[in-house]
Amino acid sequence: MSNTAVSSIVLRNVSKNYNKTNTVIPACNIEIPAGMFTVILGPSGCGKSTLLRMIAGLESTSSGTIEIGGVEVQNKEPKDRGCAMVFQNYALYPHMTVFKNIGYSLKVMRLPKAAIEEKVNKVAASMGLTEYLERQPHQLSGGQRQRVAIGRAIVREPKVLLFDEPLSNLDAQLRNDMRLELSELHKRICATSVFVTHDQVEAMTLADKILILNKGNIEQFATPAEIYHRPASVFVAEFIGSPAMNIVDVSLDAHTVYIHGVPIGSLTTKENIQKAHLGIRPEDIQLSNDEKGICFRIHHREDLGSHSILHGTIQDSVPLRVVTPFGEKIPDIKELKINIPLEKCHFFHEESRKNLNIYAD
Repeated sequence: MSNTAVSSIVLRNVSKNYNKTNTVIPACNIEIPAGMFTVILGPSGCGKSTLLRMIAGLESTSSGTIEIGGVEVQNKEPKDRGCAMVFQNYALYPHMTVFKNIGYSLKVMRLPKAAIEEKVNKVAASMGLTEYLERQPHQLSGGQRQRVAIGRAIVREPKVLLFDEPLSNLDAQLRNDMRLELSELHKRICATSVFVTHDQVEAMTLADKILILNKGNIEQFATPAEIYHRPASVFVAEFIGSPAMNIVDVSLDAHTVYIHGVPIGSLTTKENIQKAHLGIRPEDIQLSNDEKGICFRIHHREDLGSHSILHGTIQDSVPLRVVTPFGEKIPDIKELKINIPLEKCHFFHEESRKNLNIYAD
């Protein structure tokens, strides 16, 4: 099954206000190329679903234009936008069979019975639902019901597929399985897809690009690799990664970087920076046998079998998380020496908390 009606999505100065004073989405500009799988990621209440619903036409825009396939749609009804939406709660018709649920939109379009049967059977085969076509939703598992909801969305071969946290009602193993199925589905149909989630694992594994929202504002729109290795702000750095990136206040004097007055290395930069936030991933901190290393006091450890997450402090009061190398066993001790390699560090502006894009050689 392939989708020949793939469309780009362009939002220009799109905003959403309630009661003219409560701004949920400040004016934003987004361009999603045709065929891209974009994930909108952010904490609860950041405006993810509102943005998705404005694209779908289920929410009106307060300002700006939305183009789908080069056509402005902000004033069009949802049915006229060429989008199909998959919801968190499946929204299946409980009295209909799987076959009728998948084919309902085709029936509304008054397609011939033979054409409906052909399309439904093709979608059911692609979604692994052929043997369940005569069952009703209450006879299916959560994962099967979600596949029916997705099948109902793609049977019309829409220009755009929209997903509003479709996996959040599934248990952990089913979520893993459905992530793989969604990834394979996207490769097969190549639809332009927009997927809303608060789960960073879903975002990192599914997305071609991730749009990170914070209180309605776009923090970063980039590939998963760029977001992980070059976070645009402290918010992104702390939001992506498990455990989260360590953020430590540092001072700079003649390019030497200090944590609470203790030098940790030199940074070559033309910028005149005196204070900044230093970010480093817990897995990038090195365990050291050198007595010149930084003393790390361990307060708590999480042993995950393959590795451990150590929670502690440096300089008596600076909290830090350290992930041990995979397979390396750390003795049950209260202190150890660590190094913070500057070539693995990020530096963020003291006030704006944006990435200064200064990296050690």
